[in-house]
Amino acid sequence: MRATNLKVLVVDDSSTFRMIAKKELVKGGYDVFEAENGDMAMEVITRTPADLITMDIEMPGMDGYETYKRIASDEFKRSLGVIFDTPPVIFVTGLDSLEERRKGFDVGASEFLTKPFMQGELLSSVNRVLFPENRFKGLTALIVDDSPTIRSLLNSVFIGEGINVFEAENGEDALAIFKSRMHEIDLIITDNYMPKMSGIELCKKIRKDLNHKGVPIIAMSGNSDQSDILDIFKSGATDYLAKPFPKEELLARVKIQMEMRLKTRQLGKAVSDLKRLSKIQSDFLAICSHDLRGPLSGILGFASLMKMDEFSRDEQLSMLEHIENSGTHLMYLINNLLDLRQLEVDEEDLEMEPVDICVIAEKCMRSLESLAQDKNIKFDLVDATNQSPKVSGHMQSLFRVINNLYSNAIKFTPVDGSIEASIGFNNRGDVVFSVKDSGIGIPKDKMDALFKKFTKTSQSGTKGEAGTGLGLSITKKLVEKHRGTIEVESEPGQGSEFKVTLPRC
Repeated sequence: MRATNLKVLVVDDSSTFRMIAKKELVKGGYDVFEAENGDMAMEVITRTPADLITMDIEMPGMDGYETYKRIASDEFKRSLGVIFDTPPVIFVTGLDSLEERRKGFDVGASEFLTKPFMQGELLSSVNRVLFPENRFKGLTALIVDDSPTIRSLLNSVFIGEGINVFEAENGEDALAIFKSRMHEIDLIITDNYMPKMSGIELCKKIRKDLNHKGVPIIAMSGNSDQSDILDIFKSGATDYLAKPFPKEELLARVKIQMEMRLKTRQLGKAVSDLKRLSKIQSDFLAICSHDLRGPLSGILGFASLMKMDEFSRDEQLSMLEHIENSGTHLMYLINNLLDLRQLEVDEEDLEMEPVDICVIAEKCMRSLESLAQDKNIKFDLVDATNQSPKVSGHMQSLFRVINNLYSNAIKFTPVDGSIEASIGFNNRGDVVFSVKDSGIGIPKDKMDALFKKFTKTSQSGTKGEAGTGLGLSITKKLVEKHRGTIEVESEPGQGSEFKVTLPRC
């Protein structure tokens, strides 16, 4: 890790310590400035703002705590004529104790380092403060304590670990927050003795009244009486933390619970993925045992007949045409299955770029003109925007969407019918692409299942064109990957209109 251009102010009355610290931090890529006491540290800060301070506690004159409090004060910042964020501080001491650490955290300490320490330990601490790992990013904690100081301390610790935070100053407020955000909260850390509702009462209501067993609860208490601790665990708390506590102990306990929470989430996702993949496999086997069997039987049957050499050339050509049609349908079905499986397995977003929807609609129309001409279908495309609007899209996927909608319209429109595709805007400015046909329409009892895969809504076209029951399912998934929507209006015997709405660039 290289900390290019980040500045560290080392404040210590020992020139030996400053030399060792500077050597280690410079090697780590930091720019280092020195001060031998509190007054000098404040003077250096006026000339060179620091990204982090390492502060000796035991110094002659003004100690490290008082020095940092003054640097963080609004009065000092106003004297410089500029308001700046107070740099984080690592307190360095040879007299480590719980009381000293409490004092340090009260004034905003990020870390404590005890002299003497191993080579590399200072650099590790600085890196940890300035470049937090955030491995718990996305997880959320609820802090419950009537002390603003404790809440502020816990908040800074959790945010440094990438954890989102909700705060409450009593059990009643905490319970209300938990009820409204139950599925977001991954950890509760609560004081035991609070006004309105104690930590024990809060635990009982979460565990018994709400019947929520999963979220870990760390209870804090300044009372170390064994019966009190036993009551905390009986109420449903997962862990116990005695006040006052060092930051390291808090972090250790929080990390254990959050690691378990992450593992639980990962296990849940793995189980969900396995179920989804199992469903895909079952659906594929169902298709293989049913939809693939028909065309294959036809191919094998006609091939067997042709081997008898008892048919005329015209009859054999007819059989070959049946074999070719069955093979084409099989290929179309298999391609659809592979596309659908890829869409369901691959959860990553498509790579988007500005795409002219009119260009895609025109290309798709030209590619399918021969199919429309075979049925003498009038096929028009109207750009009602006169702007050739662009959407944020994936070219190949949008081509597939529009191609599927055109193909469906041609398939279910009778000879001498009409299809009109149009591009316009809705009242929010989104791009709306629609395909309206004069076809056979969709029965009302099949509308709900229209976009579901492997349903029995698929039917033959007006000239006997075969369907797979997968095209609209694939279309819907691709539209949703573009953060769009698809809807349909249809009346049996009066045609259908499909509308795709996509966000405009």
